[in-house]
Amino acid sequence: MGTAVSPAGDTEPPRSLAESLLVTMYSPIAPPPVRPRTLHTWQFVALLAAVAAAFTGVCLYAAWSLNHPHAFTPYSGPTAAGADGIDVGQTLYAGVDFGDSASGTNVTNSVGPVGVTGSARYTVTYLICTLPAHGIGAIGSADSLTGLCSDVTPAAHQTYNTGSERQELVAAVTLLEPGAVTIRGADVDYTAGIQHGHQRVGIDVAVSTASTY
Repeated sequence: MGTAVSPAGDTEPPRSLAESLLVTMYSPIAPPPVRPRTLHTWQFVALLAAVAAAFTGVCLYAAWSLNHPHAFTPYSGPTAAGADGIDVGQTLYAGVDFGDSASGTNVTNSVGPVGVTGSARYTVTYLICTLPAHGIGAIGSADSLTGLCSDVTPAAHQTYNTGSERQELVAAVTLLEPGAVTIRGADVDYTAGIQHGHQRVGIDVAVSTASTY
């Protein structure tokens, strides 16, 4: 058995077998080497599929959003404006929609009737009525817009500030023969920023002549 030498250079006495065993038992053991963690093939494929699915979902939502603007208030169903007992050839003006107050300025490309039922031939024109700064809050139905609107323009190909409570979409309905007509909302094709699409808006407009009943 060899003789140990101290750091100072002194010769240490030989260790006994028991001492040698104790030194061996309590000597620090180096940890095993840590191998870098790698993805298995199936884990990589699953991760790639998840990323692709998320990207596809974002793209589909973006595409859907571009074609589904919501600047106007959606069609509200059976709530109706209109009048009974009007004359053939007389025009009735009915307020249809104010728009969504949070949406701002949009461009209306076209406006047309939806779900028309009835027995009479008719014409309908959609207008944008700018209400006076101090006056009525909305147009229910009237036989004239004189004094109700400070400005009236055709709704198609116009800038419509749906963020303003002073502009209203109005339907001008004229019966060409005795009978009745109900128009169940309006289809508005419009552009809102980078969005472009259709939206069914408004309320029912019901009109009938005096000889209907």
